[in-house]
Amino acid sequence: MHTSLRQGTVSPPLFVGRAHELRRLGEMLRRVRTSVVYGLPGAGKSALAAAVAARHPGTVVHRRLRPGDSLGTVVDDLRRLLRDAPVQQALSDEARLDDLARQADASEALCVVDDLQVLRPEERAALLEELGGRLTRGALLATSREAVPRRATSPDRFELRLDGLTEAAARTLWRQLDALYGAHEGFEHAWRRSRGLPFHLRRAHAGDVEGEEPVLKALLQLSADERRLASVLALSEAPLSAEVLSGLFPGGHHGELLRRLGARLLVELDARGRHGMHDLVRDALVSLLDTEEVRAAHVALLELLPREEVPVVVRVRAMSRHLQALGRPAERVAFIVASAELLVRHGAAGELLAWLDALPGDALTLDARLARGRALVRLLEVRRAYPELLALQASLEAQGADAGLR
Repeated sequence: MHTSLRQGTVSPPLFVGRAHELRRLGEMLRRVRTSVVYGLPGAGKSALAAAVAARHPGTVVHRRLRPGDSLGTVVDDLRRLLRDAPVQQALSDEARLDDLARQADASEALCVVDDLQVLRPEERAALLEELGGRLTRGALLATSREAVPRRATSPDRFELRLDGLTEAAARTLWRQLDALYGAHEGFEHAWRRSRGLPFHLRRAHAGDVEGEEPVLKALLQLSADERRLASVLALSEAPLSAEVLSGLFPGGHHGELLRRLGARLLVELDARGRHGMHDLVRDALVSLLDTEEVRAAHVALLELLPREEVPVVVRVRAMSRHLQALGRPAERVAFIVASAELLVRHGAAGELLAWLDALPGDALTLDARLARGRALVRLLEVRRAYPELLALQASLEAQGADAGLR
């Protein structure tokens, strides 16, 4: 038996023209422990990774990288997904990678990491080489918009550059789209414009055939409710279930809105039936949103996220980001402090400390300073923690003395 944790891997309903790549990638993952698929946005890198993951006989965990991620946060999230439970606090990236490799080998797991280019170059190399060099039975599959340089001492890894479909494969995809959604003319024009990239072919079939940014046409035609729903998905770091999204529309017509957005290929489902967006759609929509729409989406997500089944650290991270985006520093500090014990228990003391260290000095309340001291102790930074805890004790005693005098 194995536990499948396909967190967010998205495979389109039609996966055409990649049989050779799928077979080759699957074979190579059995021979070497690390593979990288790279190519232009819209080439189908994530879809190929999802198709490989669907065939993997062992545990699968998935992490899509977002701006602001670090090697430590990514590896810790993968560790928690593999255990489906809190993990011990790691005191270094080397310790994190060691633990992840042990867990992945024990369950013969496939770790899928999307958008590797988000990490700094040295962190990309560490993930591919340090983790890849440790794996013996588990495997790592990464997608990236950029090639990752190799060194003479790098462990073996398989690299696959994903270009556009061949014309024959593109025609097959077009015919299957015809069968699903009704016949559409214009393949020749779509083929020339798309360069065979599956995402752009799908968009062309959906009616986006003119303009430099074809996705914008569909987004500009959204109704007010469709745009509201889409904006929430665009600003969410995690896919959301239909049940949670129903909170946006008490009248219960969220299902029809999701159906229409899905039919126009603006929203897609992950393997757990949750709704998300392709990066190209997300980027285009965010560029269209005005300040009030962005604010409203962040407010909605603060209400929706506590109802979504996501890992604790992911939820705290997202809630903190939304509070920051709304310009609510006092609420954000209070929320982080209230979540401090939970973060430490889940092995995220380092992330907690980074958030607290980023706060301006006047935002460090006594409770925030206490949480910071505890995080330092958990990270075994005793030399730094001791004087800070002494200063905190003195502050508390002074407050007590002042209260007594009053």
